[in-house]
Amino acid sequence: MKTIAHIMLPTVVLLFQPVRPAEAILFLTGDPNFGPNSITVDTSSGLGWLNVGESAGLSYQQVLSDTQPGGVFDGFRFATVQEVLDLYNSAGISGPGYYPLSTPAIQSLFSLVGTTGTINERPGILALSGTSIHVDGYCAPAIYATGVSGNEQYWVNDGGLQFGGTAYGVTTSYPELGSWLVKAVPEPGYASLIVLTTATLACFAFWRRPRVAVCH
Repeated sequence: MKTIAHIMLPTVVLLFQPVRPAEAILFLTGDPNFGPNSITVDTSSGLGWLNVGESAGLSYQQVLSDTQPGGVFDGFRFATVQEVLDLYNSAGISGPGYYPLSTPAIQSLFSLVGTTGTINERPGILALSGTSIHVDGYCAPAIYATGVSGNEQYWVNDGGLQFGGTAYGVTTSYPELGSWLVKAVPEPGYASLIVLTTATLACFAFWRRPRVAVCH
């Protein structure tokens, strides 16, 4: 029995060590209010990103009001510009700049977080963040097509913080203007670790229990 105990104890200790992914993984999950595939989880940040189309057409002030308890976006908050840039990086977009329309990383990000509408005749994202650069103005990091026909590119920007783009007032609303909304999500590994640890402890208890000899 001692051999089992010596094996099991290190196993239990290892199970409680935090597991960090080697690289960022983005995957879709559901939300009770917004339905299946409405949240994109970034394992590198532990944030869940609401599909940007859910907030399209609403001003900063309207969305902020709806993040209060009981509101449509209860539990969510505005992402900062840096968090949006980190999401770009997790998706394989190296940073602000110009990219071919066929860039796989951009198309993949659109398939995950959605788009806020058609901008310059192409799918795009124009969404408010929680970062302000002046009184009553919030950066709107965006990815949308720009240029003339035959020479179009996707412009990835940070909403006017450092690398171009636009900031909008708190009451400004456009059909194609949404918001970058996030909430913290449990780290995927921990739920599995808890289940596995419980099973390990139960197994250990089983082997440690007293044995009753039966005589015939």
